[in-house]
Amino acid sequence: MVKPFTIAGFIQKITAVVDKFNRRQFERYETDSLPLTIRFNAHSAKGQLIDISLRGLLSIFRREAALPHVLGKVSIDLELENNMTLSGMEGFVIRIQAAEAYIDSEYIKFVVKFINLNPAVEKEFSNYLKRVRSYHW
Repeated sequence: MVKPFTIAGFIQKITAVVDKFNRRQFERYETDSLPLTIRFNAHSAKGQLIDISLRGLLSIFRREAALPHVLGKVSIDLELENNMTLSGMEGFVIRIQAAEAYIDSEYIKFVVKFINLNPAVEKEFSNYLKRVRSYHW
C-alpha cells in the first residue's frame, strides 16, 4: 500500500489477501494415497497422490525411480476407485522436495501444475473432485 490510502482501499487489499489464502486452503483435498503414474520424455514412474486441486497436485515417489526435473512437462494418470482412471492430465513440475529432512530420504515429493486439460478430462476431473469434496464435509 502506498500512502496516503483510504480505509476502504486498505480493507480491499486485506480482503484480497485473505481470499487468496482461503482459496488455496479450500481448493486442495487430501486423498487416500491414490496410485498415479507420471510420464515424461521416454520415462514413467509410479507414485502416490497426497492432495489435489483443480490447478494441480502433490505426489510422492521413490527417489530411485527416474523422475522429471523442475519445469519438466509431464502427463499424469490417476487410478481412481472402482477401477476408473483419469488419463492424460498434462502439466509441469513446479516444485521438488525431499519427503523427510534427511540427506538419504527415500521419497521425494513433486508438485505439478496442470495445463491445457482437454474439456472431457476436465469435466471428469471436476466430477471426481466433487466426490472428494463430499467426503470432507
